[in-house]
Formats: sequence, structure tokens, C-alpha cells
Amino acid sequence: MLSPTHPQHDRVRKRRFYARNGIPECWIVDPMERTIEVLELIDGGLTYRQHGWDGPGDRARSATFDVLEVALDALFADEDE
Repeated sequence: MLSPTHPQHDRVRKRRFYARNGIPECWIVDPMERTIEVLELIDGGLTYRQHGWDGPGDRARSATFDVLEVALDALFADEDE
């Protein structure tokens, strides 16, 4: 989840750290925008590319695990209350 005070740290530094350590996929969850960005490791583990960017009404799907998906409306439902 993006830190409200350090989003640049989450988007740049953590992303580089995850890539260097071979994490095959990372999801950036932005509760303020109600989006999930799914990133997939490519280029032999050097960088990520965007696999999906989903918002309200969408289902975020894993690039790595075919059965993993998240309905964003359900994920952010408690935000409406």
C-alpha cells in the first residue's frame, strides 16, 4: 500500500529493491485513488512492467498466479462507510 507520506519511496526505492531480489510481481495499492497497479518482473529480473492498472468496478489480476484476482469494489468497500 502506498504510504501517504512517502509515495516516491514506495514507487521507486521499494520497486528497485524488489526487482533486485527477484520478486516476480508487486502490487501498488493506492487507497486514495482506489487503484491497484500490478507490476511484472521482466528483462531477466532487472525491471518491472505494468501488467495492469485497475480502478473502481475492475478486478485486479495477477500476472504470476492465474487464479488470483481482487475485486476493487469489495477491497475498498469499507472506505465508503
